[in-house]
Amino acid sequence: MKVKVETLKAGDILLAHNTKRKHAAIYYKDGKVIHASIGEKGTTGNRPGDQTGREICVAALSGEWDYVLRCPDPEKALQAIERALAIAQDDSHGYDQVNRYGDPDYDCSSLVFAVYAALGYPVQKYGSWTGDLKQAFERCGFTEVKQVVYCNVELIEVYPGDKGQVVKTMQALLKLRGYDPGEIDGSNGPKTQAALDRFQRAYKLTPYDKVCGRGTWKALIL
Repeated sequence: MKVKVETLKAGDILLAHNTKRKHAAIYYKDGKVIHASIGEKGTTGNRPGDQTGREICVAALSGEWDYVLRCPDPEKALQAIERALAIAQDDSHGYDQVNRYGDPDYDCSSLVFAVYAALGYPVQKYGSWTGDLKQAFERCGFTEVKQVVYCNVELIEVYPGDKGQVVKTMQALLKLRGYDPGEIDGSNGPKTQAALDRFQRAYKLTPYDKVCGRGTWKALIL
């Protein structure tokens, strides 16, 4: 499937594993990814390090992907981008499918594994290549982002103390994102407000006013 850029966030993992393509990358920004691409002679038998400046690099998002996986911690997702960029900009690291564990080279999947493993996610305990990357990251709390087309619906702002179906929708989305609002009862009470506050702060949705407006709705839905 073609991935919709507007649904992606920095640090998202893009995965293709099918009969036509096997690849993994980390979404950066502005329609670009960071990935271990290809060695100067192909996939194996390469000289250590980056000989072309493109073995590990920032590139335009292209092609079709089977899955998008999202880190449960937005701050660590940004840290993952910083680590991946540092590797891409260090020409002592290149691409190799044989010597692929950062000593000094990586292939596409080991780069993704290594970046998040360095942030404390034990992904390498559960997988090591594109074939088991999805299950490995899901076991570490990453969630699959469904690439769906959203209809253009204007959702009303939700204020502390509000009640009704729209509050239930907000509560359900908060719970889905891992921010417990308490009982999904349609009442925007203290526990729901606290969950919304944590969500807004995690996603830097200033001002942190516990009001679910346009920006907060967008972050909850996408």
